[in-house]
Amino acid sequence: MAALICPFTLSAATADRLQAVDVNADTIDGSLADDGESLLSGTVRITQGSLHVQADNARVTRTGGDLQRVLLEGAPARLKQIDDKGQAVNASARQIIYQPAADIIELLGNVVIEQPQGNLTGERITYHLGTGRIQADGQGGRVSMRMNPKPAKTDSGAE
Repeated sequence: MAALICPFTLSAATADRLQAVDVNADTIDGSLADDGESLLSGTVRITQGSLHVQADNARVTRTGGDLQRVLLEGAPARLKQIDDKGQAVNASARQIIYQPAADIIELLGNVVIEQPQGNLTGERITYHLGTGRIQADGQGGRVSMRMNPKPAKTDSGAE
């Protein structure tokens, strides 16, 4: 389930998608059937490889065995993943919505994304997984982005 949540990380760890998904919550109300909705509540924790998700509540919808939608809610909901370059990507928002059919992940409400390349904040951020396109909206406020310079290359042969 978590791979669904986080290809969002701009270059999510490819190997994570092949790992087992561990889900823990105070309560789970749902079905293992191919169709239906599962509600997870109370300190929801989802782990898949280097991906760690934490939320107050989650709602997972499946149709025909395929994941349709994952909604994470929290104060805030948080996710952390190590990308293919070994760098940590952190994100938090009041809601994180993953829609695999549309190939998007949407973060709503006091969104903060932090990664070594820079930070992005706003009230609504949509990430298109297939294209890498990001759309950010301040919803009446401002969107902020900080782009960090690349670290200087070091000459390993220099003394």
